[in-house]
Amino acid sequence: MTQKSIKLSAISLIIACLALILATIPTYVIESKIAKLENERIESKEPITLEVKGVTLSFGNKKKLTKAVDNPQKIEKLNNYLLISKVAMIIFVAIAIFSALFALVKEKNKPLNIGSIITACVAILWQYVAAGISTGVAIFILIMLLLNFGT
Repeated sequence: MTQKSIKLSAISLIIACLALILATIPTYVIESKIAKLENERIESKEPITLEVKGVTLSFGNKKKLTKAVDNPQKIEKLNNYLLISKVAMIIFVAIAIFSALFALVKEKNKPLNIGSIITACVAILWQYVAAGISTGVAIFILIMLLLNFGT
């Protein structure tokens, strides 16, 4: 019995898993930072002025919330990082698919190569997969609630 070599198949699966990691983690972390920066406000204090018949009185501090000035530059920088991670993910997906196809012809190991191709496709379609899972969970919870209220 001859031992099959699965080195290239294993490498393609590892690269596909790295692509999936690049599709999920940086996107979540960077988009949460962008959302935080978009909603960030700076508190500034201004005195309350009162003018009566030409006499001006200033007293106390009035808190005023304004948007941060440097946030658009930070958001643009984070968007650039997000674009870089997406480009890197696409490159990893392409490498994984082509190496899996090459390994399928050379090593004849179908399950491992098909698994790496599927993992690469999930990485490309991750936003739709996550939306589908979320929708499925919401529908499942709704059905369970309706079934529990019916009895």
